[in-house]
Amino acid sequence: MSDACDDCNRSLGNSQRADGHAAAARPRPTTDAAPLRASYCSHTDGEGTVVFDPIFFGVYWDVGDTATLERCLKKKRGMGLTDVCIAVQGGYRDYLNGATFDWRATPSKLHDLGAWLLARGSVP
Repeated sequence: MSDACDDCNRSLGNSQRADGHAAAARPRPTTDAAPLRASYCSHTDGEGTVVFDPIFFGVYWDVGDTATLERCLKKKRGMGLTDVCIAVQGGYRDYLNGATFDWRATPSKLHDLGAWLLARGSVP
């Protein structure tokens, strides 16, 4: 490896791998990269239920009711919304008849919901 590469890697904060080659730079995460195009709690689903994204999507995903979620996404798209706020657990006594969900022990369920949303053109 040349001295120029060593200088570059030091300035970027990169380390060297065991074989002497430079390790790839870790990308820095971006935050607030674009305006959020979501409605946290300002519309209803097709049946008049207020959609509080984190709980609404969590509860219906937890019971496998993707038809309800599809209808909700359709309404969101009609409002020009592309993002959905999701959470790893939630529920309120007076919302959705007290239904709750809790994926803290199985966070892959949150990942699966996020992947499902992405596959439908929404941003979790």
